[in-house]
Amino acid sequence: MVLAALKGGRVPVELQQEAAEMLAPVRAEARDATAWQGMQAAARADAGVREAMEAVVTQQLALRQQFASGQHSEVVIKCRELDPRESGDETVLLATLASAVVKDGGEWARWSEEIVRRNPQPEVVAWIGQIRRETGM
Repeated sequence: MVLAALKGGRVPVELQQEAAEMLAPVRAEARDATAWQGMQAAARADAGVREAMEAVVTQQLALRQQFASGQHSEVVIKCRELDPRESGDETVLLATLASAVVKDGGEWARWSEEIVRRNPQPEVVAWIGQIRRETGM
């Protein structure tokens, strides 16, 4: 209802900016849900799309399991061939942390820079700086 009121101009002008900022996460979630529904429909309609989605999920799960089981070198090796700008948030995070654990400075720089590019908030920059200091990167 609030989204409709905002879109329809029924929210007082002095509250519009504040309301829009507060509703931004709701709008993003709705876009994500719509995109997910579209992907599910495409997978139901096309076996090739379904297989591609299954392959991506399987690969991500394997990366997550390697990280969780302490196989950080394997995570770094797997991620070395990936482009950070084209990788999902979880991959970027796992690659950053794994490269810090194994102290691979080149990979650490690539992946941690991508985290900061995507999340330039001061607390994220400070967190990356803290990891850099603690690991000697």
